[in-house]
Amino acid sequence: MRYFKQKNNSIMRALLLLLCYAASLFSALAQSPAFRSLDELPDKKPWTHLDFADDPEEFQFAIMSDRTGGHRPGVFEKGIQRINLLKPEFVMCVGDLIEGYTRDSLEVNEQWNEFATFLTPLEAPFFFLPGNHDISNDMMRNQWLARYGTAYYAFTYHDVLFIAMDSNDGDGVSLSEEQVAYVTQVIREHPEVRWTMLFMHHPIWHYQDLSGFQEIEKALEGRQYTVIAGHNHQYFYETRNNRNYYILATTGGGSKLRGPRFGEFDHVTWVTMTKDQGPVMVHLQLEGFWEHDVLTAELKALSQALIKSTQVKSELFYPSENLEGEVQALLLFQNEADLPLSIDARFFHHHQINPSESQFTMTIPAKSKKQIPVTLQTDAGNFEELPPLQLQWTMHYDVDSLKDMTLEGVYDIFWDSTTHLSFQTAQPKFLESTEVAIDYPFEEVQIKYTTDGSDPLAHGIPYTQPLVLEASAEVKAVAMLEENVSEPAAEHFEKVSLKKSQKIRKKQQGLQYTYFEGAWKKIPDFKQLTPKKTGIAQDLEVTDIAGERQNYFAIQYKGYIEVPADGLYTFFITSDDGSKLYIHEQLVVDNDGSHSTATQQGVIALKKGAHPVDLQYFEDFDGEVLEMWIEGPSLEKQPVSFERLYVE
Repeated sequence: MRYFKQKNNSIMRALLLLLCYAASLFSALAQSPAFRSLDELPDKKPWTHLDFADDPEEFQFAIMSDRTGGHRPGVFEKGIQRINLLKPEFVMCVGDLIEGYTRDSLEVNEQWNEFATFLTPLEAPFFFLPGNHDISNDMMRNQWLARYGTAYYAFTYHDVLFIAMDSNDGDGVSLSEEQVAYVTQVIREHPEVRWTMLFMHHPIWHYQDLSGFQEIEKALEGRQYTVIAGHNHQYFYETRNNRNYYILATTGGGSKLRGPRFGEFDHVTWVTMTKDQGPVMVHLQLEGFWEHDVLTAELKALSQALIKSTQVKSELFYPSENLEGEVQALLLFQNEADLPLSIDARFFHHHQINPSESQFTMTIPAKSKKQIPVTLQTDAGNFEELPPLQLQWTMHYDVDSLKDMTLEGVYDIFWDSTTHLSFQTAQPKFLESTEVAIDYPFEEVQIKYTTDGSDPLAHGIPYTQPLVLEASAEVKAVAMLEENVSEPAAEHFEKVSLKKSQKIRKKQQGLQYTYFEGAWKKIPDFKQLTPKKTGIAQDLEVTDIAGERQNYFAIQYKGYIEVPADGLYTFFITSDDGSKLYIHEQLVVDNDGSHSTATQQGVIALKKGAHPVDLQYFEDFDGEVLEMWIEGPSLEKQPVSFERLYVE
């Protein structure tokens, strides 16, 4: 009886072991059909688990960032080599593949042919997307379309929707109505995809004019998606609408390469599209790996503060009688962050100059500054004839987790450098009086000034409080350290009279415009040109006058502007390309030249009433912008309303 029990128990144990082994093997096979153990290991196993990351729904792809915009030869090609080692299923990009920005079709064709040679070694499929260097005029767009068929498109891969967009679709940074309609329709037609990936060149969500992108974001509501752009040549990660938005750095584009903690590094982005988490991203610096949150808003603020801290200042104080023998110097280090900053610095050896301190190490508390006095001696005579003295420095935050956020550089002390003395005032022009403060970053020095343009060292009085000027003045100032003196600073302050207003016999709202066509790099002499058309403008929408013509034209607006009170008025002109504003034939704002959107300002004193204005504008290429703003008595800064503009 005992035998049968023992035998039955043995059989049961064997059956249980066999079942466990079968279950284990079945589980392993169920987890990964590709895996098969060649050994019978019923209990202990020389592995942690068999949950292989080999789900057929998961895949990997790479992203390459800006190659151009001051490209550095060989970097993009190096990125291609790295990608081939990683074996992604395909490669996306965010544009700026050629330098472009030319109207020479042969040159553009050669640049694209050169780029094609860069892709020849790439084993994976490459998906194109245009940046502003790839399409900056109609000829370049036609070349793009002839080569690649479309500038925006979409596809699905393993139930993931990929949308490649054209953020240059139109003139400047914009999304055309047709593209917005296309993208929103693609999104609506694919409601069940497990993820949506949007690629574009410009981070258009950072632009004041979203150009229809807000409609695309609205169409994306309620689904999982990720947005990836380039253009800035500085990496940045943020969340928007509870989704991840990325601006990639560079794969060869112009960059100071201060490191990942400053968003400035060459990289390719490796994306694993997982089944449960969506896209998992890592940035493969061509020299290392960085995780997707390498630069967040908080870290970016710290990195920008560190960059500001590297702006070392120095002031030289020469003997008042001669420039030979010895100079006193003050070095100023400022910590712009809320963390302590460590600095190591040393002077390079100089054949003719001996500093009293050759090296120093210090920690500057948060939001504070440190001033270092140094005596510089020479036997070589005049300092101004000597090469600069160089200070090598290294800076990092005194926090263990941020030791990799480090900058180093060299600061040159030039003997002909200007002073850091400056004058602060509300307006350099004034009617009755103005208050002028003298600003100086260095401490424990005396400041002397004059208001008649004379030598402040010989005739100046000590500065203790802001000056009150009631007449035009030429203010000069110097800083004194014991018996040594800095270079002087000077600025002219002008008391002005109000320009008399003019009576308008018959008012008609608007400005008289004269329209011209031609190619210029600055505002032309309109008196020498024959206008194409004239009329009365009711706004400054230059495209309404130019019609379908997007480039190479100019407009002169003339009329009167009415101001509500006597006083100083500041005018701001924003334009792309150049512009000038004359009032009473006096140049008030000069924003001339071929350039992207830029703002300049100027001041004029006007009596209440109407004053003649002459606003001149020209468009070279890529972007047509003209805006006029005003600020003055009882007027906060605001666009000039056409209710204030008249023709007679």
